Amino acid sequence: MFTALLLDKKAKLVTLFIRDLLEREQSYDWVLASINNTDRIAPAYYIVAGTRPEQGAIITKARLYAFDDWKLDTNHNR
Repeated sequence: MFTALLLDKKAKLVTLFIRDLLEREQSYDWVLASINNTDRIAPAYYIVAGTRPEQGAIITKARLYAFDDWKLDTNHNR
């Protein structure tokens, strides 16, 4: 199954996906959208921080969808 996903280019390896993000990073919002919209062959946790206040998120990503996605908010202790 994993081989089929890779050969069909529907999913990416987590490590190669992160490397690609770091090479092509355009903005905080672009990174969040890329994480949420790209399929991977393994689940992973992503902690993303931007350069501005309230630019922080923790994403729990299943193989094919974002299982949990929440933005850090210091005003509401989250």
